[in-house]
Amino acid sequence: MDLKNLTTFIHVAQLGSFTKAGQALGCSQSTISFQIRQLEEELGFPLFERINRTVVLTDKGREVLAYAHQIGKMTAELKHTLQTDGTRSVRVRLAIADSLCNSLDFLEHNPGTSLKIVSGGTEEMFRLLDHNEVDAILTLESHIYNTEYVIVREEQVASHFVVSSASSLAE
Repeated sequence: MDLKNLTTFIHVAQLGSFTKAGQALGCSQSTISFQIRQLEEELGFPLFERINRTVVLTDKGREVLAYAHQIGKMTAELKHTLQTDGTRSVRVRLAIADSLCNSLDFLEHNPGTSLKIVSGGTEEMFRLLDHNEVDAILTLESHIYNTEYVIVREEQVASHFVVSSASSLAE
């Protein structure tokens, strides 16, 4: 099974469009269609219901999507493991609110850790967490009441709003 086809499949499923997936992956819609057709032929069943210009996952497509996410994660872990030089290293993927990206000093306090920061809105961050595309999220939302998540640390943070002295908002 071609990993590139699985990556394409994940993008189409998430974006709901062959065209948008092509734009995200930097290739044509026809290339995306070809890769999805190859994957469907290899598996022996359709992954999407094609309705006008949108696509919706079939029941089997939803099953394959869960496996595709697992394969993607394991592939990334394998690459990371093979690239280490024997020293202890930890890879953390963190979704963080756009407004917090510049103030994070995580690496300074955790040597041997690589950190990939993905910024986005709260809804997108929880989608990434639910699809195992990030390991943790940092959000400015109020307390989250959901038993599917574990809140490791919760604290109030100061916010600063800066405007020009000439702005009407300065009052």
